[in-house]
Amino acid sequence: MSDVDEMGAGQKQKILSIANRWLREMAGYTIFALSRKKVSKRIIIDTNKESERFEREVSIIMLGDFMVDTERNLIYGHEQFRSVNSKAMGVLKCLIKYQGEIVSKEVLSVESWPEGILYFNEVTTVIIQLRTLLKDSASSPLYIKTIGHKGYRLIMPVEQVSFGVFASHF
Repeated sequence: MSDVDEMGAGQKQKILSIANRWLREMAGYTIFALSRKKVSKRIIIDTNKESERFEREVSIIMLGDFMVDTERNLIYGHEQFRSVNSKAMGVLKCLIKYQGEIVSKEVLSVESWPEGILYFNEVTTVIIQLRTLLKDSASSPLYIKTIGHKGYRLIMPVEQVSFGVFASHF
């Protein structure tokens, strides 16, 4: 979890921008004014309107230039929301859980798809889908690296950031 004080101004602005877009597009809320305040290690987004107010703590996973919304199976990056199927999000969550470590296809299969069996060839297909969503490549990976005959490794650093949201319903 990141402390607001430890973030650079550019990183704070990036997170606020993503949060604003997320609220507008996904939650049906609009942020009229942004302010940064330190409250229990959270970024606070506040409105100046006196209409109905909404408070919610939002936790997002920053993965390079992408925001991962595991609650709604979405990846936001390059000014677009991309829907992710449950198998792909399960594999991504597993890679995030073991970030930096080699994760075998067997572990990815068992941990990311507990409702049924995710066959090894399906894991490969899901990795290809994730690479496409993240604009990554197997030959020159920035996010997911294939470790020959062993599995996959998430090589991009992961940062989980929580922030409070106060917004007027739009």
